[in-house]
Amino acid sequence: MIINLISNFDHTITMERLSLVVIIAATFMLAASSFVTNEAFANHLSEDMSWQLVYITHNSVCSNYDIQKTRMYSEISSSYLNEYQLANSQYDALCVNQFAYSDYQAPSDLDMIILVYDKDIGRQELNSLKIGGYYHHTGPDIKQNHAIVICDCPTFDYSSPVWILSHELSHFVLTSNGYDVQVVEDLVHEYDAAYDQCTLTQTSCSASVLKIRSDTAAYSYSVMPLYEPAIGSNSQETVKEELPIQVLELSKVITKWWTQEKISDADLFNALGFMSVGNSLYNYMNPEIITADSSFDVDDEYVKKLLKADLEKENPEILSRIPQNLLSNDDLIFGEGNSKGMPAWFKTTIQWWVDGEISDDEFKRSVDFLRDEGLLRPR
Repeated sequence: MIINLISNFDHTITMERLSLVVIIAATFMLAASSFVTNEAFANHLSEDMSWQLVYITHNSVCSNYDIQKTRMYSEISSSYLNEYQLANSQYDALCVNQFAYSDYQAPSDLDMIILVYDKDIGRQELNSLKIGGYYHHTGPDIKQNHAIVICDCPTFDYSSPVWILSHELSHFVLTSNGYDVQVVEDLVHEYDAAYDQCTLTQTSCSASVLKIRSDTAAYSYSVMPLYEPAIGSNSQETVKEELPIQVLELSKVITKWWTQEKISDADLFNALGFMSVGNSLYNYMNPEIITADSSFDVDDEYVKKLLKADLEKENPEILSRIPQNLLSNDDLIFGEGNSKGMPAWFKTTIQWWVDGEISDDEFKRSVDFLRDEGLLRPR
């Protein structure tokens, strides 16, 4: 079974910054509603999505079983993403002891991590919440900050670990391609319900699954079928996003405030961040998404309550092993005096744009460049 929980982060900001964000966010929502017509929003990808699988064991050192499982889950993940024709690059899979994992440093350009817990860790950290695995995304940028966590556990009360992995990968692929959260939820729930039904009734699942082979295991596993409209969708030519005139004019007004020293660099970056995400603004309204595969024997609402209670903690236990750089923290980018400040060349570009010496398109390309470099995100 699948449960879905969407929540918003609490930010403490000044009234001035709140007003600035509300103004530009509201303008974007009103303006964008007239030209977003597809089921999936346009998705800009400047480079391949990067990911890594890490198998975490309770053993003092990785056993042969742990190493084989690491390879197997990595093969399945790679094959499934390739089935979707998702342009991706993979860091070498790792197998680490649970205590050694505390020293793990995720690559700075990592977009998604897949954590596989052995059965001892998984029973304690996942099964105790009545889930077999989950997918987590945070922040307004659909290209970054994705995490999948599953348990290499027996399947008595849960779906197969490989099925759960493909289920969470489905959430990732569709979310990162800009599909609406509810569309993704309904679709994956439909696939998952069909698989649960044939598994529980011990009937043939051939019509409800896709088969992917692992050479390491010398076995073909049942995985969630693909959503055909999403196959290859991120490899198609990027649809050019035209910004509404209201957004451009408002951005120019706010930029003039900056030239007059009425707002700070951080405030300007926050405002221009909305300009950089274009049609993907809907993710700003739902900056945190978590979907989980729950136990066969519990009610979804019960699991939702367990997850919600944990996520409302200052340091949610369920997210404790996700690397910090995959948990959105805009203060690291927008904080006053941060070393990742506004480049000097961009200050010149801003002045040129305000003075009408460069076009709106030229300025937008500069904004997009800063976004792709990780310096510009809306908060």
